[in-house]
Amino acid sequence: MSIIETAKRNTLDVYGYLFYLLIILPEFGNDPTEAQLEAIMPWSMTLPAYCRQMYHGICNERDFNKKMLKNFSGGGKIIIIFSKC
Repeated sequence: MSIIETAKRNTLDVYGYLFYLLIILPEFGNDPTEAQLEAIMPWSMTLPAYCRQMYHGICNERDFNKKMLKNFSGGGKIIIIFSKC
């Protein structure tokens, strides 16, 4: 719950930010460095644009799924389901 509330207070799109965390954290392995963790904090200026873009803005982008999947570097499958805006 604190991750979500901190994301909200930093004007992030909660779903975009959580998606980013689920993508990036496995890449850090079991022992992430302090610099890696600082770069993904909700107040970090290095977060991808989709973490700061509100849901209604995302719905207006045709290739949003392509952008999100481009950022996904894991070997597994990912399914993104969006409802109509």
